Amino acid sequence: MKTLFRTKRLMGGVAMLPVVVAGPALAAPPAPVPYTWAGFYVGANLGGAWGRFGSSTAVDCNVPGFTPPGSFSYLCSTGFPGDGALVGATGTGSFDASGFTGGLQAGYNWQVSSVVVGLESDFGAFRLQGSRQGSGVLVDSWPGVPFTVTNTASTDWLFTFRGRVGVTVLPNLLTYVTGGLAVTRIATNTTYVDGNTLLTPVAGSYGGSAVKTGYTVGIGAEYAFANNWTVKAEYLYLNFGSVFSSGTIRDGMGLGYSQGLSTRTDLTANIARLGVNRKF
Repeated sequence: MKTLFRTKRLMGGVAMLPVVVAGPALAAPPAPVPYTWAGFYVGANLGGAWGRFGSSTAVDCNVPGFTPPGSFSYLCSTGFPGDGALVGATGTGSFDASGFTGGLQAGYNWQVSSVVVGLESDFGAFRLQGSRQGSGVLVDSWPGVPFTVTNTASTDWLFTFRGRVGVTVLPNLLTYVTGGLAVTRIATNTTYVDGNTLLTPVAGSYGGSAVKTGYTVGIGAEYAFANNWTVKAEYLYLNFGSVFSSGTIRDGMGLGYSQGLSTRTDLTANIARLGVNRKF
């Protein structure tokens, strides 16, 4: 009887063994932790830039002192007002520019559910350069004199400070809009030269540069491909204020013929770039 009891208990223990062994294998795997965009990040970017400079040149014959004291007005002689307006119109127009951009960025994100709000700043190269050339013939003061006006402009660096508001389309894919402050340095140059043979060719060049503050708006998408690494594609539109420069053109023989000119230059630009970020 005791032997039979031991045998049944042993068989029952053996029968329970598969259940005990199989128990951990049947447990559900832990759920993956959703990706979070919240936190500080730093990274780098590289891309292309293109834009349009606008130059507006003026010969103001009504401003006292625009022709230096002791000089004879070259484009605004009494009874011959047309040449000044002609030169101003020839030196006015827009011209395209293209180049590259690249630099470093840093930012911080806050996340509530699928909404991500952040601040980002970047600084780097912003190489845009372009020029235009216009030609005409002086028909009032010196009939038949051909002339050329050349405008050039360029930038070299860019700083932005922007807000970002986005939505996670997927846990690791963020689409966003961005906008804020944009700062760059615009350098300009204007050159006038003509073929006056009665005197000597009259020529002159002037330019200037200034740090200009404008605004930027854009869109982008960012993808988290590893726990702390993301890649992004971004487009930005930028609009800056104007740079003013002025100078004087003179005859080559020193006969005293001169004239003051001024040029106002502005810039709108676009950036398309790729970037990579490391989140902490």
